[in-house]
Amino acid sequence: MDEAPPTLPEIVELPPALPVRPSGPWNAWITLALSVAVETAVILTQTVLLSIVFYQQVLQGRHPDYRQLAYDGDMLAWATMLTVPVGVGLCVLFARLRRGPDLRDYLALRSFGWGHLGLGVGLLIAIELVFGALQTWLEHPENTEMLQVYQSATWPGFLLVAVIFAAPLQEEVLFRGFMWRGLAASRLGWFGASVICSAGWTLLHVQYDWVEMLDIFVLGLLLGWLRQRSGSIWLPMMVHSLNNLAASASMLWFLQEKAAS
Repeated sequence: MDEAPPTLPEIVELPPALPVRPSGPWNAWITLALSVAVETAVILTQTVLLSIVFYQQVLQGRHPDYRQLAYDGDMLAWATMLTVPVGVGLCVLFARLRRGPDLRDYLALRSFGWGHLGLGVGLLIAIELVFGALQTWLEHPENTEMLQVYQSATWPGFLLVAVIFAAPLQEEVLFRGFMWRGLAASRLGWFGASVICSAGWTLLHVQYDWVEMLDIFVLGLLLGWLRQRSGSIWLPMMVHSLNNLAASASMLWFLQEKAAS
């Protein structure tokens, strides 16, 4: 008796395929556009605060100098502190909107080795010694605007917290966090990303002269290299804070020596 031929299995209807999630950060152009949007929001926050204080003084019958007000120590401290939730918040928002890498990966929220910290501090000291010698050779004067900032602060402790902790937090999350991550994943690679991020960071410090801006640019390259070597945003943030601590101590020492003479 012949056996019946095997029958094809019934076709099983599969569920619709899930949409493919992006595997990497925003591309380079979108990263640049979003980074500009973040920094624009930061600058607008500072400008609005400055304008409110300016017009309050006008209504009180005073005649404030807008430029002098911009370099007031208390004003700078408040402006810096207020920009932290704006800048960091937008970076976190834009990273989450990508729905690809998790936030910890996107912003490099990872630990680092103490050897990396020692290397970063050593290179920071070397860079500042070189630029210190260059400034001495050029008979470079102290930055009068920043001296005004430290002289005018009625709450110097609050100013130091803003300069040493708040500013590095906001700037590093943007430049060596969100912006660096998107550019480094492109054809630019980590070095090209570090150059562009360092250039953008330097342009925020137009109150300095060319020697100080060159110092900032080289420091930015170091921070980008530390970001690449350690895989962590905390390392460049800590080295940035130590640099600001040293700069603040130098300013305060200069003012103390000037007052004593």
